[in-house]
Amino acid sequence: MARRVAEVVDVPVPRVELPSEAAFERVWRAPARPVIIQGALESWPARRSWTLDALRRMIGDLELDVVPIDPRGYAGYSAEAGVHYRKRRVSDVIDELAAGNCSDYLIFRVQQEAPHLFEDVRPLPYAAKASWHQSRFWLAPPGANGALHFDLPDNLYAQFLGKKEWVLFEPKDALRVYPHPPWSGVPNYARVDAIQPDLQRFPRLSGLTRYRAVIEPGELLYVPRLWWHQVRSIDVSLAMNFWWAQGPTLAMVRAAEVLAKLRGLRL
Repeated sequence: MARRVAEVVDVPVPRVELPSEAAFERVWRAPARPVIIQGALESWPARRSWTLDALRRMIGDLELDVVPIDPRGYAGYSAEAGVHYRKRRVSDVIDELAAGNCSDYLIFRVQQEAPHLFEDVRPLPYAAKASWHQSRFWLAPPGANGALHFDLPDNLYAQFLGKKEWVLFEPKDALRVYPHPPWSGVPNYARVDAIQPDLQRFPRLSGLTRYRAVIEPGELLYVPRLWWHQVRSIDVSLAMNFWWAQGPTLAMVRAAEVLAKLRGLRL
């Protein structure tokens, strides 16, 4: 008789109303627990004004990084070469999104490529004391699926348009998600599809706790440092994230930046 493979165990990511800075630090950041924060974006101009038409006016003339999406819906990368970035004019991407035939995921570094976008967001008190910050802008068509991966710094992810499905795994489960080796082109990526896992091919996922959430417009997701996560766009999705690092994590982030530069990696 064939042995029954245990399913992945799903646990919802909790939702809370806007916590104080002290409560966020004590309950969520210090113990590294993911949480969805409601009410954090209500005072941001981006919450009210960022639409596809507004983005066309703000950044449409720029040529910025996109990642091609393959026919299965996955953002392109290879274990050897890393993530498959290329440049495209933003207005062309937006036109394709509006027409429903876009196959590119717009992902770019805000500080370096379009810092004027920060005029429409507000500083997050939870990260105010950190000396290192980075942000990326994410504009995806429906069905775009990223890879399971982890980031060294803490992350706050602000959703402005559309919905996104998130799955997360704890850092202690790193070996059970089949990570690529550190010497690969994607040293922080895993081989598995965590949203639709193949338990026959990847049996160590069996019985693993998987945290799940669908993030709505206006919500802020806290993704703790080193937590594995994978994201799928349900609709045309617009978001911006805010990484920050402090204390021992900052030293790891600085070292990783140097190593990535020496190896020519873009993740």
